[in-house]
Amino acid sequence: MLWRRIASCITLVCLVGCYSMQAIPREQLAENSKYSIYAVITEDEQYLEFDPNAVMEDSVISGQLKDGPTVSIALSQVSMAYVRKPDDFKNIAACYGIGSIVGMVVFAVLLKEISDPTY
Repeated sequence: MLWRRIASCITLVCLVGCYSMQAIPREQLAENSKYSIYAVITEDEQYLEFDPNAVMEDSVISGQLKDGPTVSIALSQVSMAYVRKPDDFKNIAACYGIGSIVGMVVFAVLLKEISDPTY
C-alpha cells in the first residue's frame, strides 16, 4: 500500500511537471502562441498582470486583469510578456529528489530487516 502511494506521488510530479515564469520578447511570442501569458509589459512601460492567464489569437492578447476588467492588447503594443513554460531543470531535480528519498526509505527498510531478524 505504501509503495502505491509513493509511486503515485512520483508519477504525479513527473506528469504535472514544474513550470517557471520566463520573460520573452514580442518576436518570440509572435512565433509561438501556445504559451500561457501571465503578464505583459506594453510599449509605454505599463505592467499588466492577468488572472489567471491570457491567450493570444490573431496577434491580439486577450484576458482578464487581476484588477478586474477584461482587456485586449494588440501584439504590436507589447514589448515583453511573462509566460509559463516547462522548466526541464526543475523537472529533473524534482524527480531526482523524490527518487533519492524513495531510495533512502527502501535502503532503511532493507537495513532494518537485515540487522533485526525478528522484524
